[in-house]
Amino acid sequence: KRFLLALVSVVAVSAPALAQIALVRTYNCNNCHVVDRVSVGPRYTDIAKKFAGQSLAVDRIASLIVNGTGAMPPQTQVSRTTAREIAIWILSLKVN
Repeated sequence: KRFLLALVSVVAVSAPALAQIALVRTYNCNNCHVVDRVSVGPRYTDIAKKFAGQSLAVDRIASLIVNGTGAMPPQTQVSRTTAREIAIWILSLKVN
């Protein structure tokens, strides 16, 4: 019974993260960004670290996704709502 409860808890917590990871894949964010190593763009964990503790972090990251920044072109195919979901996932990553 405890095992089942623990399993349900893990699935409940993981389901939103899985949906956000699916968005990252759908919009090809992984072509330039990776969780734990530098690629074309910064690591997701570096983005999370940069914005950690900032009250408007979700909105700022979402804005960068939609409008672009530096070498990153605007991702106009990504809605503001979707960009916010991706930003929430980025900020949820464990940073060292």
